[in-house]
Amino acid sequence: MGELLAILRRRLIPLVGVSLASLAGLYGLAMTRPPVFEARFSLLVEPDTKGTELGQGLKGLEQVAGGRITDSSLDYDSQILVLQSESVLEPIVERLQTRYPDINYLALSGPLKIERVDKESKLLSVSFTGDDKNQVKFIIDVLRKAFVE
Repeated sequence: MGELLAILRRRLIPLVGVSLASLAGLYGLAMTRPPVFEARFSLLVEPDTKGTELGQGLKGLEQVAGGRITDSSLDYDSQILVLQSESVLEPIVERLQTRYPDINYLALSGPLKIERVDKESKLLSVSFTGDDKNQVKFIIDVLRKAFVE
């Protein structure tokens, strides 16, 4: 046990020095990087038919068809691609350019993420990131209104 303590005492100064230098470097890096803001909302893209007459009819049809009909008739991957397409985002870009004229399709589509919340959910999660808090909030509000329309 005495040898172990002797080794630790000899290596304590280099160990503390390297640790402090690493922490100082990481702190400096963190302080020089600009903050990144993210805003998100969820979008229901398929009506919830469980418990409604239509939903009960679909359940009955599924039983008659031998279970070949699934609850989800929407192709979520295709829906996400459509929402990210230039034809859908271009009118939104025009709305955004009234306040931020430097925004174009690439500036919008790059930090925009649209993904399914999980495999069982009918929700899509839409998020946008940027370095200006007010701009991110404005963009996500315009996206929310446009996607609902």
